[in-house]
Amino acid sequence: MKKFLGILFCMALVLPILAGATGSTADRPTQYQDGKQIDVPVYIATTIYSGTMVCSNSYGYAVECTDAAPATTIFLGVAMQHVAAADAVASGTMTVTVRRSGWFKFKATGIDQTMIGAPMYIKYDNEFDNTSSYYVPCGRLVKVVSTTSGWIDISMAIFTGTTLAGSAVTIADAGNYYAAADTTAELTLQDLGKGPYIISFQVTGWTKDAALHALTGALTPDIELPVAAHLKRAYIFTATAPGSSKYLDVLWGDTSGTICQIAQTAKICENESLDIAVAANADLNDLLLFRETASGAGATAQVFLVFYRDDGE
Repeated sequence: MKKFLGILFCMALVLPILAGATGSTADRPTQYQDGKQIDVPVYIATTIYSGTMVCSNSYGYAVECTDAAPATTIFLGVAMQHVAAADAVASGTMTVTVRRSGWFKFKATGIDQTMIGAPMYIKYDNEFDNTSSYYVPCGRLVKVVSTTSGWIDISMAIFTGTTLAGSAVTIADAGNYYAAADTTAELTLQDLGKGPYIISFQVTGWTKDAALHALTGALTPDIELPVAAHLKRAYIFTATAPGSSKYLDVLWGDTSGTICQIAQTAKICENESLDIAVAANADLNDLLLFRETASGAGATAQVFLVFYRDDGE
């Protein structure tokens, strides 16, 4: 009985603690600040001028803003006081008061009225622009004074951090699907929009008579691309080699010349340096031509063509 009462006593002590661990059961005097101004510890040997834009570095300390990578630059606000490098003898020994909301007038690299409401990005601690190397946001343009001066509302840059625009969103390319320079969402979306488009043809029955033979009628239906494109690569595989001193030329249209040649005892050809414009909705199988300098009929080949979308540039 004593043991049972001891267990009940322990439970009476523990249960309120467990209950409190999942949420409050009473009012609490929560401390509050409006967050419009904060004091941020300053990085060692850093000068911050009053009225300039302040960023945090990768260590979490306040530094002057520069056009640097988001991994090492996050916009904090505008300095309300001066801090001298000589006084910042170690990181954190000095603090700077930073304003985190409001409209501020700064220099601009090149703005105009059409950019009102658009995101603006850090160029220097006293200058912004609608574009930059790393697209770290410092606010939205709310008033144009001139092409080299304007007012920005910094509040939303504080709210959004480094993801104000697609350009500021970096990707992790673990599979090496994109070029090393294509590290933003915008660039990778552009890569996806360009293709590639891979078209395969199973070609049979052309005559080996040194004349040009189109594939019209050999394929049903005709194969088309819905957008203008560029033929960039060609790969040809034949069942039978042309033979000694014989050649199989594969051409694109009547004027573009040979895109691939299979010579003598070879059975394959590849060309990875093509750049031939192809109009939207063109019949691709009508443009593909074969010419083989041998005798006989019944030749066969497998054709793979790689196209990229024409972006009009």
